[in-house]
Amino acid sequence: MFRILCFYFYPVKQLHYFNPGHEASVCQRNPYFTPSVNVRKMTEDLAWLPVWYARPGDWVWTGSPFPEPSFSFPAGLIPPGQPLTTAGLRKKKDTGEEPLEGMPWGISPDSVRKMRELKKSSGYPLTVPEWKEEYVALTGRSCAAECLTYLRELYPSALLPAIPLFFHETETLRQYINRCPGQYILKSPYSSSGRGLVWVEGTVPEKEWNWIRGVLTRQGSISLEPALDKIRDFGWEFLSDGEGKVVYKGISPFTTNAKGAFERTFISSQQQVLADIYRLISPDVYDCFLEGVTRFVREKYSYRYKGCIGVDILVYRTATGGIALHPCVEINMRYTMGYLALQLEQFLYAEARATFQITYHKDPADGFREHLRMQESHPLEVADNKIRSGYLSLCPVTSGTHYKATLWVKSER
Repeated sequence: MFRILCFYFYPVKQLHYFNPGHEASVCQRNPYFTPSVNVRKMTEDLAWLPVWYARPGDWVWTGSPFPEPSFSFPAGLIPPGQPLTTAGLRKKKDTGEEPLEGMPWGISPDSVRKMRELKKSSGYPLTVPEWKEEYVALTGRSCAAECLTYLRELYPSALLPAIPLFFHETETLRQYINRCPGQYILKSPYSSSGRGLVWVEGTVPEKEWNWIRGVLTRQGSISLEPALDKIRDFGWEFLSDGEGKVVYKGISPFTTNAKGAFERTFISSQQQVLADIYRLISPDVYDCFLEGVTRFVREKYSYRYKGCIGVDILVYRTATGGIALHPCVEINMRYTMGYLALQLEQFLYAEARATFQITYHKDPADGFREHLRMQESHPLEVADNKIRSGYLSLCPVTSGTHYKATLWVKSER
């Protein structure tokens, strides 16, 4: 059985910042990168998310004033982190508060610039994370391919999926697909949460070639790998201290939509999640791959990066009808929804099960009405900072909110 080593990381208080989609800024190496409208809206609507995965005493920079009317969490439920506006940070400068360490969702040129500007405008003793050029390679999909190569060398007899191929020009890719027809997934090297994926079978439609040409122009390459008959998605979550130590934090099951984008994750005890996966995969195979991936993460990231690392894995059906584990679909050098889900487990009663979900409403008024209905029809039952059942929005919801992060808890008592 693979043993989990525990270390105490991050004694300094941290200032968290939610910046989804940071991979685009990393790819362009642009500190003044402007995200898409949807990403900017998600950043605004879900700015409070880190209060749930922060440590007690940490702060979460929301960037803007709190919604009106003022938002408060249900009585008896206290998240570990505390939201803080830019103005609030300025005020705390005069109260003798201890220094803070900046900790964005994902380190990018853009997030580093914003934290530097925050430090300057607030005058607060804030340690800003350093941007390193090597983060460009560590953030891209090529690291997952490198991890698979590493595992092949570590476990020569293990059943592993094909290693992704990377193409730098359209014609070479076209020739390969024509020569080796099949079902494939094309992936842009810098994307997240299931975005930047296209499934192809046989011939590639012209509209997809337009997308491919766009990816090659913007990012310089595109990856190709065989499509697998997926059964279930999971994520392994790690913390790196930047000084050579990596802690495995746990496994989180999740689902995606038809295009591969993150939809929801299910929260229960680690014992229950492992029992579920052991029904599909031998514990020896599972533990072997977990140990190998942990070794790779430690060697590749632990001296270069401080923060969360998520490794997406999946269980799939092989061509012969067997069941196998893909131990490294992609590596996310950032905080993840899976890590957040693991932290939310501490707020549940032992007999409770929860679904954590990100939803989007084109008409925010519809989302607000649904939020009010859910609050009324599924009131939260809380005692001793733990939830037994009910509906909870993890971030403030107003009539202008497009993105919601919600927790729906059911008791199995």
